[in-house]
Amino acid sequence: MNQRFVLALASMVLGGCSLGVGNDDGTSYTVGNSDATGTMDEVGTADTDGSESSSGTGSTSSDTGDSSDSTDTGPMGLPGCNNGFVPGDYCPGVATTVPVGTGATGVAVADYDGDGFDDVATSLREIGQVAIVHSLGTGSFATPVTFPVGANPWGIVASDITGDGKPEIATADYGNNTVTVIWNKGAGSYQVIGQFGAGESPIHVVTADFNGDGNMDVATSNEMQGNATVSVMLSTGNSLGSPIGYGSGESDVIGVEAVELNGDGKPDLIAANEYGGLAVMLNLGNG
Repeated sequence: MNQRFVLALASMVLGGCSLGVGNDDGTSYTVGNSDATGTMDEVGTADTDGSESSSGTGSTSSDTGDSSDSTDTGPMGLPGCNNGFVPGDYCPGVATTVPVGTGATGVAVADYDGDGFDDVATSLREIGQVAIVHSLGTGSFATPVTFPVGANPWGIVASDITGDGKPEIATADYGNNTVTVIWNKGAGSYQVIGQFGAGESPIHVVTADFNGDGNMDVATSNEMQGNATVSVMLSTGNSLGSPIGYGSGESDVIGVEAVELNGDGKPDLIAANEYGGLAVMLNLGNG
């Protein structure tokens, strides 16, 4: 049976959270639904055939909230977490702090060194650096490796910008209006390709093939006062072109995402500003 998570619901009013697991036959059962009393309630059935029905008849496993349930088993046959939830719940360990540097802001996760384990890169906005922390595969991490980028890097993204099959790192450098690209040479070796012009005060960065040439291009949201913009920098594989700015009609654009919105197969852009507006920019093709 192929099982997958299909629903996660949180209620601020009831103070509870529900997580459902879906089966191939369209049914689901509750994995972890906790209210203030620790009792378990059924969420319902979620169909996976494209319909939007919810019958409320799925099978459930219940738990009284007794912290001595570590030997219980649920529909997935998993042992309990000894935390008052039914088996299958996320069982977090003790949080571990990994020192990386001052002003860690953005996070980008990818297997940078190709060893099969996801590594972590973070932008350090107060010191103008990126720290890359390689996973050792045991829940621990190697000593961070740092690289200089532009001033006040906020946004960071992992993407194969050079087309060599390895994830590069790009940062939105708020302080000097640039995007810095760090080339992934493989086996844990990196090189800063360069800093490329962006719009005014870039704060978030995304990548997509905006012009359909097979290269991953870069876009930033630019938090300039008045008429904030989104900038697109087309990739040649080893460099980025001059920024093409598109007015958002909004002030203080913060977030931006590349997503296919109108069904034509081309990535569009949607930007959000901190005063409650969204700007949708449809991709007409060819950059």
